Amino acid sequence: DTAPVIEAGVPVQMIGIISDIHHMKTRIALLENTVYTDPFTGLYSKKRFEELCTSVLSKRKDTKCIMMVIDLDYFKAVNDTHGHMIGDEVLLSFSQHLSASVRKKDIVARFGGDEFVLLMLDVSDIEIGKKKAEEILRLQDNDYGVTKSIGISIFPDMGTTYDELFKKADKALYQAKQKRNAYCIYEEE
Repeated sequence: DTAPVIEAGVPVQMIGIISDIHHMKTRIALLENTVYTDPFTGLYSKKRFEELCTSVLSKRKDTKCIMMVIDLDYFKAVNDTHGHMIGDEVLLSFSQHLSASVRKKDIVARFGGDEFVLLMLDVSDIEIGKKKAEEILRLQDNDYGVTKSIGISIFPDMGTTYDELFKKADKALYQAKQKRNAYCIYEEE
């Protein structure tokens, strides 16, 4: 706040209070980062993934995008048998391998527990998605028998919104989990 000092009806100086808000801005940035990223893996949070998907999909009309919902098979058994520290190692290792295996423009998030989501932007055809799914299934990120199951949906063929794509990829994931270490592409029932 500032206020003028007036002498004989003329402002001669200003009096004010200067506050250093650097600490407050740093705290706000930290809180925003906590909301937007998974604190354990550093990947995007579910909330941020939804926001980013909604934004980028609304700007695309003629390009294909591929959404993958990825679940780690037998993860609970690793936690139960080897403990949560080993389980954490498996999660961290997978998240690092997954993040390193995608393009910079693709969006990767951890939805919690052992579920991850990937949105591949601007792909020429589904074959690219199939190859990426096969690559993810082959990632050697643990020695504990944890495999992956992947459900896939395609924009705009199977939906034009985040919700439509996620629901269909999640249904395909359910089919993939019946097979274990497999991927399934959503099919209309």
